[in-house]
Amino acid sequence: MSLAVFLTDVRGDFDAAETLYIRSLNTHERTSGPDHPNTLLSASNYANFLACNRKNHVDSLILFRRVAETRKRLLGDTHEDFLKASEDLAISLYYNDDAEEALGLLKHVYSIRRDKFAVLQTDQCASILADTLENIAALYEEMEFIDEAKSARDEAASLQEQ
Repeated sequence: MSLAVFLTDVRGDFDAAETLYIRSLNTHERTSGPDHPNTLLSASNYANFLACNRKNHVDSLILFRRVAETRKRLLGDTHEDFLKASEDLAISLYYNDDAEEALGLLKHVYSIRRDKFAVLQTDQCASILADTLENIAALYEEMEFIDEAKSARDEAASLQEQ
């Protein structure tokens, strides 16, 4: 457990934790550069902190978008790190009142993963696909597309049974 997580989860000291997240991000940017994996991880961690603990969805969206765009540029749009960053971005988009873009992004992530994982067929792959489908279903429900939500949940359940 990192000190920032300890300060947040155990002590509830959000100000001290935020200082550590910012310091970590700035240090990684300065020493490794803005595109380094550790810098991107720090940016993603800080974005999660902002979204979950500060309810600052505007600034977290900026960071999540930066991470996703950088991972796509460096790794390509089928790399799992990009797909995970895209899921984080989609959830942030939803909290910034852009459910349609969020849904489109999640469907794109699911499509790529489904094609990639078709040849692997492992329990872990099925679990990842099911989680993505659950996120899609939740967005459909929020948008009041009940039939689509049920279909996505049914497909997720089917994957989990395999």
